Amino acid sequence: MKLMQAEYSGMKSISTIIGAAIALAVLIAFTTFFISTVSRTIEYVSELMDISLSKANVVNVAKSMEGKWVESNDSLVITLRSNYHEAVLLTGIIVVYSNGTYVIASRNNAVCSELMFANTNGGSCPLSLQPPPIALGPGRSITITMPKAPNNVSIVVVTVSIPQAVVAIPLPKG
Repeated sequence: MKLMQAEYSGMKSISTIIGAAIALAVLIAFTTFFISTVSRTIEYVSELMDISLSKANVVNVAKSMEGKWVESNDSLVITLRSNYHEAVLLTGIIVVYSNGTYVIASRNNAVCSELMFANTNGGSCPLSLQPPPIALGPGRSITITMPKAPNNVSIVVVTVSIPQAVVAIPLPKG
């Protein structure tokens, strides 16, 4: 009887070791799955936060830019001021005329040679005549003068770039 009891206790201890090994393997697999799921969730939430912050920055940039346009006898004068807390890049100017034609002044268009830029912060120190993008620091203003077309201007839109996005801002007639 003692012999059977010894064999039974030996089998019981082997079963216990095998059961503990299986339980440990399941625990390791579950822990690995849990850690990878949590890290993927953190990455996903981080990407969503970056997207929502960039959208918030777009709204802040749009609210912080002030501008207007005026038609004179032979030219269109656009004034733009940045109140954004970081530097922004003026990347383009779109002018839509009453007959539906339009002009886009950007780095890739030849119309930039007809533009004149003036820094209006401390006198009229002319900026270089290179095409946009032109950096506008916080509190800086710029005046853009372009030849007027034979048609009346309907809409003037400027595009401003920040690292996260490009913002198109329609300017009121002033």
